[in-house]
Amino acid sequence: MRTHSGILAVIQARMEGNRLPGKVLRELCGHPMITHQLARVHQVFSLDEIVVATANTKENVQVLNPILSQYGYKVITPECDPHDVLRRYVATVSDYRRTKGKYPDIIVRITADCPLWCPRVGSDALGAFLSGDAEYLALDQQWGDGLDIEIFTVDLLIWANLAGTKASDREHVTPIIWRNSKNTLLPCPIDLSHQKWSVDEEADFRFVEYVYRHLYPVNDMFAWHDVYTLLEKNAGDPKLIAINAERKPANTGYTEQIAREQGLKEAPTWQEIRYGKEK
Repeated sequence: MRTHSGILAVIQARMEGNRLPGKVLRELCGHPMITHQLARVHQVFSLDEIVVATANTKENVQVLNPILSQYGYKVITPECDPHDVLRRYVATVSDYRRTKGKYPDIIVRITADCPLWCPRVGSDALGAFLSGDAEYLALDQQWGDGLDIEIFTVDLLIWANLAGTKASDREHVTPIIWRNSKNTLLPCPIDLSHQKWSVDEEADFRFVEYVYRHLYPVNDMFAWHDVYTLLEKNAGDPKLIAINAERKPANTGYTEQIAREQGLKEAPTWQEIRYGKEK
């Protein structure tokens, strides 16, 4: 088992967005979407600290941060470019050192657009990282989008902040890390690669609403397999079919940014960029 002096989980969040502004505060079963996800992250008991790192904008400082504080969650807003999320992570590490008198050894990265995030998957991923010697761990490509978790050493984060010069590396944090480190991928027991459970646009939010309406009243900490079972059972529901017909692939913002940086006429797929092949 890997020894460590601290595990810091960082959930990056912002109110701004071209496709669905303010999505993190959209109401799900009586509470803001992001608070459901934070409650789920808090079920991973090995974490020493959980921090929401918000972008340095007026809307985040005046609207998002106070709501998160009212729910009892720790929030920091580093004074850096809102698009430089990599620097935001480094500033969060510095805040950890100021408050605890030491640096964390391990960083857990989670994005705030995943209200179906599963604590069991997070715990399994962290356990796999702690029991191995990888510098970076993420989910295998057979996991559906929206269950994402990335775990890496703080040394890698510091290196990436110094070495990362591309806008895509600064904004998306980990591409420069997984391109330049020893990777481990957590396998999925079944193929969920065709599933998209994150929230990018209005249709995605309606999909998540559909899931919460069916599962949350019975078990507020439903797991990934509960979602999968529901979707299989209700595959013929006209409401679900209509919602899915409007949804777009995940990670299109990143793939389009890569196309612009490389002068490509057509954006590569996320699978081509991340795994070197199509799903």
